[in-house]
Amino acid sequence: MKVDNILILAAGKGTRMGEIGKNIPKVLWPIFDKTLLEWQVLYARKFAENAQIYINIFNYKDKIKSFVESHSSFEGVNFVYEREELDVGGAIHNLASELKYKGNLLIINGDQFLFFDQVLKEIKMPEKANLMFTYEVNSSDGYNQVLIEKENFIGVKTNDKLPRNKKILTYTGMSIVSLPELTEVSGKSKFFESVLNQNLNDTYTLELTNLEYWDFGTLDRYIDSFQRILSGNGSKINHFLEENGIDLKEKIKEFEENKFLKFGDLKVTKDQVYLEL
Repeated sequence: MKVDNILILAAGKGTRMGEIGKNIPKVLWPIFDKTLLEWQVLYARKFAENAQIYINIFNYKDKIKSFVESHSSFEGVNFVYEREELDVGGAIHNLASELKYKGNLLIINGDQFLFFDQVLKEIKMPEKANLMFTYEVNSSDGYNQVLIEKENFIGVKTNDKLPRNKKILTYTGMSIVSLPELTEVSGKSKFFESVLNQNLNDTYTLELTNLEYWDFGTLDRYIDSFQRILSGNGSKINHFLEENGIDLKEKIKEFEENKFLKFGDLKVTKDQVYLEL
């Protein structure tokens, strides 16, 4: 399956990153020597080297724009500006409007990474349809359930309506949207209202196998993910980091000796992140 365009969602407030999130936009937090946003661009290019990459911005847009424009790793990457907070559905329609609702669009969250075995270009599906990526989780972990019938998405059941300790499929946050099949919407809208909506268009599902899911989207998850990488409990992400220039053996050695790692204005310890201006 050919991917024409990729949207990295980066317009959020970063409120889940604590007080430091008020000073440093979440997508500019580091994973070793690169920011989350730099890693996301490298990650996006793994899926479709020739696709057009877009970053939507609203909160902290000046800081993010300034950073991107001063780093050559973003060459060829485009901004999508939002005049108001649009939510995910509105952000997708905002870009779709610029693209004249042509081609398809891979959606990626700015603070999460999915490493899996499937190869996108080998996936077969009807052209006039969307594709939602799912994975198996435990309902006790708070996730909503994606309802599926013969590989077709038919709805979402919220977690409060699910029994505990049950294996379910949930939405990964990554999908491929067929823009010509969307009903045009302007302004703010939610993803499952105006994009992947079973009443508006056809959406197929694909369960990702042998998946590594990495979430840097809250302060606690950011610290936890760092610790897992440094402990060697992330084979796919560790390989991704190393093939893009990170010497993990050296980083692990530095962390063991100093009990922290320093990246720009951020200092990361075993259980805390400090801002040092």
